[in-house]
Amino acid sequence: MITAFKKYLLTLNLGPISRKLYISDISRFFSFLGTDPSLEKLSEPKSYSNYFKYLEGQATAPSMLKRTMVSLRWFTNFLS
Repeated sequence: MITAFKKYLLTLNLGPISRKLYISDISRFFSFLGTDPSLEKLSEPKSYSNYFKYLEGQATAPSMLKRTMVSLRWFTNFLS
């Protein structure tokens, strides 16, 4: 699914660094959920809220939280 998301990002007007960071954010999200999360799990809002609680508990910088939110928004757009 990450490969398809990479292809999706190429269709958008994003710079290479933004694409790289978004893919990295989504890879970390997948690691949090498990190796290959199901579409059902990716569709659950609780998966996202639990992930943000986890990041906040890790003392993640506010700027990274914001970027992660944008990355996940692009990813959910890709899924729909």
